[in-house]
Amino acid sequence: MRGGAPGGYRYIHRNPEGDEFAFNGVFHVVRENELAVQTFEFEGAPDVVASESITFDEVSERRTRLRIHSVYPSVEARDWMMASGMERGVTEGYERLDELVAS
Repeated sequence: MRGGAPGGYRYIHRNPEGDEFAFNGVFHVVRENELAVQTFEFEGAPDVVASESITFDEVSERRTRLRIHSVYPSVEARDWMMASGMERGVTEGYERLDELVAS
């Protein structure tokens, strides 16, 4: 792996209602402040693994735009993930991160 040793991750997202959603994956390429390539799996949809490219674009001295391109193994898997409410969880996570960075 360029930029460091490969590594796996797993995290659990808890929504305000207390529901838990677990995710895991493996980083394949990481270039600091530039690019990450990883797999991504929602454990509620086992065996559906997406390949993701994440780029970091500097907008200003204090802002960075994060772009994520996800490729799913089928159109059906992609459509299921889009309909799952995942967008809401991602938005909540970034809102929490914004609060943390601001503090």
